[in-house]
Amino acid sequence: MRNFLILCAAVGLLVTAMPAKAAVTTNTLIKGSLSTVYYYATNGKRYVFPTENTYKSWYGNSFFNVVTISDTELASYPLGGNVTYRPGVKLVKVTTDPKTYAIDKGGVLRWIKTEQVASALYGADWAKKVDDLPDAFFTNYSYGTPIDVASTFDPMAITNASYAIWVDKSLPTPQEKSCGQANGRSMTQSAARTIALASCKHADITGMKADEPWCNDNSGTWWFPLSTTKTICNPACVVTSQTGLAEINWMCTGAL
Repeated sequence: MRNFLILCAAVGLLVTAMPAKAAVTTNTLIKGSLSTVYYYATNGKRYVFPTENTYKSWYGNSFFNVVTISDTELASYPLGGNVTYRPGVKLVKVTTDPKTYAIDKGGVLRWIKTEQVASALYGADWAKKVDDLPDAFFTNYSYGTPIDVASTFDPMAITNASYAIWVDKSLPTPQEKSCGQANGRSMTQSAARTIALASCKHADITGMKADEPWCNDNSGTWWFPLSTTKTICNPACVVTSQTGLAEINWMCTGAL
């Protein structure tokens, strides 16, 4: 009995000595025990994705970067509101309104006045790119200037400019990261992004994904995930910190 008590006391000391799990960092996708996903923003608040399509407009079908935390920790982060569609990616309409809207920065809806303009901006199959948004979530958006000529709206440029939710919502900037080899030049993420947007252009590239870019410290390169029409490829724009040069790494799984 005495040995059992000594063992229990030792275990108790061990548990007491273990450090508490660190809270999740901001600029992260999080969820609790339920399926709802949130964006934990740099202002310390969590923003909910109200629909699956809203989430997919930012991150596609990937849930790889979603961090599961305890419900207690989740509840400790106050709600900040809803995430709106990533600008430029999709068209939306509400079931009680026949108008079709493009989405500009900050959740601003811009009515596309004619089918001809819609086709010029989003292609002949533009109607397939329209998502029906429930009436209840239309209040998350505001209305901007209608689009009556295609030259007043550039979907790809607007999408690339809103490369993160914190940018779209004008939230505080996350702490800047740099990438580079130990004995070479380093480059900040924002500087590398500017180079990537200017350099990695191709007819089969439709924009830069909202996924967080990653740094390869061994090669001193920033990797920015790209969207493409090539379904067998998962390309990234690779920016080398030492030289400032960029190229597309297609990362395809089969013959092109």
